[in-house]
Amino acid sequence: MSHELDTFKDGRARMVYVGEKPWHRLGDKADPNVSFEEFMARAGTLFTITLEPIFGPNERLIPGFKSLTRDDTQETLDIVSDKYKPVGNDLFFGAAKEFLNDKSVGLETAGVLRRGRHVWLLCRVQESFAVAGGKDRTDLYLLLTNHFMAGSASSIMLTPTRVVCWNTICMALDGAGRRWTHNHLEAFDAEKAKAALGIGKQGFKKYAEQAEFLCARRMIDEDFVEYVKRVYDLKEPKEEATDKAEQRAAAQRVIDRLKAILPAQPGADMAAGSWWQGFNAVTHDNDHVIGRSPSTRLASAWYGVGAQRKTKALALALEMAK
Repeated sequence: MSHELDTFKDGRARMVYVGEKPWHRLGDKADPNVSFEEFMARAGTLFTITLEPIFGPNERLIPGFKSLTRDDTQETLDIVSDKYKPVGNDLFFGAAKEFLNDKSVGLETAGVLRRGRHVWLLCRVQESFAVAGGKDRTDLYLLLTNHFMAGSASSIMLTPTRVVCWNTICMALDGAGRRWTHNHLEAFDAEKAKAALGIGKQGFKKYAEQAEFLCARRMIDEDFVEYVKRVYDLKEPKEEATDKAEQRAAAQRVIDRLKAILPAQPGADMAAGSWWQGFNAVTHDNDHVIGRSPSTRLASAWYGVGAQRKTKALALALEMAK
């Protein structure tokens, strides 16, 4: 199993889900009636984080910095400022428990990535929209992540998921740049975190409008190639480059891969020839094609290059479709 998904001592993945197996095909299935506490325990999220002093040569204390240490493994996750205030998983996800009092919200998945640096809970929300004559449905999820890394704010994000292919995109809660974050330099505000659900529902409505717009706009082959070049930052080699042929060949492989995905992806017959189809070719590539394994694709799709690229892909599709 890839190092991206953390494991228990017996080798089991620190991940749990309810319902159908997730798109990344990982995790341990739980009963739909499982309690919140048992769900999070089975996901392996019960460890705590401590701030430990750092010593240099001759056991001299290094001032101004602390080691972000996981209590169950004694592993250092990162070196942070002594002003860093870690938020325990019990406190962070305890705020999320309030969401579950809303009958429209349910547990979906939870787990641990990158040796404890990312701890997540995905909640499904009974909100959806459909485009392409009602055939192409997208469901709403909220992704809550407690990060234990310098420079990474814990967050609650909107995660719309296209049902036909389980393509995902993480975006700001209101669809316009506003998201709930906690930067670990101030006290955790549970009340603000609880407000994220209402904001997320508003943002989902905006995403539905964007999807309808992209469905209605035609995309020609030349535009799709230019779109791929911009999304994947495929540029003509610099004049002084000594490996121009290799760079051009690598770029062409990306273009050819996306051109092959475009008509073959799940749901390709829904709004075929539209910018919605072009955008979903990119999300499919990053969620299901790129990466060494399902867990590396999951980490990238939510927190890494894949997440950034999909956000860029949506913005560019909206721009180029005008």
